[in-house]
Amino acid sequence: MAQNNTKLIATQTACILEKGNIPSVLYSWLAMNLAGVETESLEVELVIMDSHLDAADAVLTGKNFPACADPKCLDLNVRRRRIGGPERLWRHAVPAWHTHLGSVADQWLDLHPTKILNPNSFTEAAILLFCRNACHYARLGLVYSYMLAALSEAELTNDQSRRVVRRLRPEFQPAWDCLNGRYPPGTDPNAEMRKLRGRLMARGELGAMPPEQDPAPESKRPPVVYLSELRRERQERRSG
Repeated sequence: MAQNNTKLIATQTACILEKGNIPSVLYSWLAMNLAGVETESLEVELVIMDSHLDAADAVLTGKNFPACADPKCLDLNVRRRRIGGPERLWRHAVPAWHTHLGSVADQWLDLHPTKILNPNSFTEAAILLFCRNACHYARLGLVYSYMLAALSEAELTNDQSRRVVRRLRPEFQPAWDCLNGRYPPGTDPNAEMRKLRGRLMARGELGAMPPEQDPAPESKRPPVVYLSELRRERQERRSG
């Protein structure tokens, strides 16, 4: 599915849900294009309240987009390495509902306004999701690690006049500053993130934590924010 078609799917799905009085917010890799970061995505990920899921299913099914009923579908796994694309797309948060649209987006020509979080709230949401899933048994934290790396101010642009500086809420700002190198040289970029995660867990603000035990040897490596893979992907796009 072409990138432009993915954007069309996002706008039209938002339109369908809005007409059904179902609020939604576009999130994840596709939404990052509107948060100041150019990334590729072949998925549309919309956040919908649990109480609206049944209504959303009915509305989308009524538009001939039924939920996927394949119990072996790759998208029902956190790890899905058989898909194409960069490593950051090998894992994803398993959706409560998903469908496969194929080339149907070619039928859609009009764009519809799509709600997203503002850049600061988007970044805070990525931090929260990283903190919640940092030790996930299937390393789901990698998704949000790559996302934070892409959002990092050092990665956004070499043009200082266009650089987007995040201004987060006081509790989140130290973790973000540390990640962006605004701490003494030699400081672990994840030091403040670990402190934030501990505070949020102690207050029960991360919800029910996912299982954290994984027999795979890779689980013994601590989760970190990776920059190298994103740099490589961008370089390949420029050279191509």
